[in-house]
Amino acid sequence: GGGGGGNRGLDRLGTTLSSTHDLEGMFGVILDTAAITLGAKAGAVYLISPSGRDVRLEVARGYEAPERAALRIGEGIAGRSAAGVSVLLPSERDPVSPSRPVEPAAPTAIAVPLIRGDRTMGVLALYGRSIPEPFVQDDVATLGSFAAQASVAVENVLLHKEAQRLSITDGLTGVWNRRYLQLTLTKEIERAQRFDRPLSVLMMDIDHFKLVNDAHGHQVGDEVLVELTRRTMSTIRGQIDSLARYGGEEFIVVLPETPRDGARVVADKILSVIRHRPFGEDGDAGVPLTVSIGVAAYPEDGSTADELVRAADLAMYRAKEAGRDRVEVAQSH
Repeated sequence: GGGGGGNRGLDRLGTTLSSTHDLEGMFGVILDTAAITLGAKAGAVYLISPSGRDVRLEVARGYEAPERAALRIGEGIAGRSAAGVSVLLPSERDPVSPSRPVEPAAPTAIAVPLIRGDRTMGVLALYGRSIPEPFVQDDVATLGSFAAQASVAVENVLLHKEAQRLSITDGLTGVWNRRYLQLTLTKEIERAQRFDRPLSVLMMDIDHFKLVNDAHGHQVGDEVLVELTRRTMSTIRGQIDSLARYGGEEFIVVLPETPRDGARVVADKILSVIRHRPFGEDGDAGVPLTVSIGVAAYPEDGSTADELVRAADLAMYRAKEAGRDRVEVAQSH
């Protein structure tokens, strides 16, 4: 029994895992430690694909695997383990063999699922041994303890990624938040400058939004904001323009490659999709809304992110003063 070695390996592994957010590097460490502990020739870590129909090879050690290799759930050793069970080869019960070329040929192998809660996230597998004895049930248990650590680590990385994503998006509407907007706008201005290209910014504010919240409650207010972002997204170019939630009911649209006249056209389109029909389920009985929009263009109205946003903001206030539900363009000096 190589139990002692397993524990030492696990302790060392624990400290490594808690300090890294790089999945591939982490899987490498887990695989190497497990392979050394159990005397394996080769190993691999797989993660279940978003569709849930197959497992994708993330890291392979000790053999060459094809690029972007994947196995169907139930196929080969790792695919069978992906169904949530441990697999040991050789097995008296059900003959199973490695699925080439994703898995290396081996007379003995083990695979255990990576499980968090009731969800299988992937598979940890070892193939072949540097000693004549095949893997036994005890080895499955040892590999299981590595898999438990790996699962926690995977979950931490995924949570960290999610937290990073959330720190640049608005929790309610899912569009970029103010922090990310500053980064994007600064980058876009640099691009406009370098390639001598136009760029415009829209500042959009919902008219009398406080009345919506007062009359219908914050939940309806939130639903309105979500629907408003959906309508706005439908009028702008998905891969090129960006929409950010700037404040409570203020949004900013960044329009690269767009001069002031073009931006005005986009702003008019947004006005009309917002005004077009009331917000909410019940058709005409929904919440009628309008927005006021200010337009500013680079470089006429500002040469930095702050200057452009300020110019668009001032124009938006002029739209409010002129009666709302309209577009005003910055008055460039």
